[in-house]
Amino acid sequence: MAKQKRALPRVARKPAPKSKGRGTRKTESSKANDAMPPLAGTVARLHRAILDELAVVETLHANLDGRPQDATGAARTARTLSSLTATLQKLQSLQRTPANPGPDHDDMPADIDEFRSELARRIDTFVASRTDQRNHDASVTPPLAAPAR
Repeated sequence: MAKQKRALPRVARKPAPKSKGRGTRKTESSKANDAMPPLAGTVARLHRAILDELAVVETLHANLDGRPQDATGAARTARTLSSLTATLQKLQSLQRTPANPGPDHDDMPADIDEFRSELARRIDTFVASRTDQRNHDASVTPPLAAPAR
């Protein structure tokens, strides 16, 4: 049986942007942010690539017409399926945990000064209620007798 080779698609690369002269130099962090595609898009592309690779494995298996695969091919297929499974599990975990939670997940108040004022008011109310309760309890219960010497 002749080995089948499949052509891998070439990745089109964008040419580097030309410099527009002085004052347009980007910092390293802004270059990194521009180079990073959105996580959801990357996860979707990787998921499609896994499905494409799985289709290739299925096609190769169908072309065997029920004959067993040779040892080298079987080992290669097993490694490919193992790698695809691990990658798919990692992609699923990325989809479950947001990389950068938005403001909906932030516990910080919108107005920090208003938050501080409200917190101080609540603390004062709590302390006053505890002080009033102690004063009330002290007037109702008789003081403890001094221990005998």
